[in-house]
Parts: sequence; C-alpha cells; structure tokens
Amino acid sequence: MLLTFLKKVFRIELIFIYLALTIFFCTIYFKSVCNEQIQKLDTNSLFGNALKGLAKPVVGSLLEGSVNAFFMLRTGFLARNYILE
Repeated sequence: MLLTFLKKVFRIELIFIYLALTIFFCTIYFKSVCNEQIQKLDTNSLFGNALKGLAKPVVGSLLEGSVNAFFMLRTGFLARNYILE
C-alpha cells in the first residue's frame, strides 16, 4: 500500500518537474527569438535621419549590446531560480 502510494507521488512529482523544465526551455527559446529580432532591428527605422556619420553605428551597437546584456542577465536569473528551487 505504501509502496504504490509512493510510486504515485513520484509520478506526480515527475510530471511537475517536466512541466517546470518545459516552461523554462520555452521561456529561454522565446527570449532568444526576441533577442534575434531585436538584433535584426534597423536603427534607421528607429531613429530616422537624426543620426549621421559615426554616431549611427555607435548608437546601434550600444542599443544591440544593451539588449543582449539584458536578455543574458534575464536568462541567468531564470536559470538560477530553476536550479535553486
């Protein structure tokens, strides 16, 4: 009786573990898709003709770098939360 109960509990626990892992990997996937789309973003459409010369690539690089850093930080926090729970 106790053995069958423990088997059922472990099965339910495995379902929740797999669900949590699925949510974790889906979150990372969608964050990486968003990051990829932001990297493909054209800074001309964002700023128009306001930036000229050397300022355009500098601002574009800063924008892409800050978005990359944000998504990497967010993914790190998600991974840490899932590992430590």
